Amino acid sequence: MPASYQGSVYSFGPDTDRRILIGLLNCLANTGLTLSNVSVRRYGPASWTDFTVTGSAEAVEAFRQNCFKID
Repeated sequence: MPASYQGSVYSFGPDTDRRILIGLLNCLANTGLTLSNVSVRRYGPASWTDFTVTGSAEAVEAFRQNCFKID
């Protein structure tokens, strides 16, 4: 059964949500993980990028530990 992780990244400033998405895609390169349920919530200059990654338990844990230091 695949593992999954739901995360949210806060950013502030112009075009940061786009940079967050590019960063997520770069983190996912060659990992075998799938990115889904991506949404961006904006409140003025601040935004939260919500997402889910799915794949093997080892790959999901490595993503959680290393990509954006998400907890």
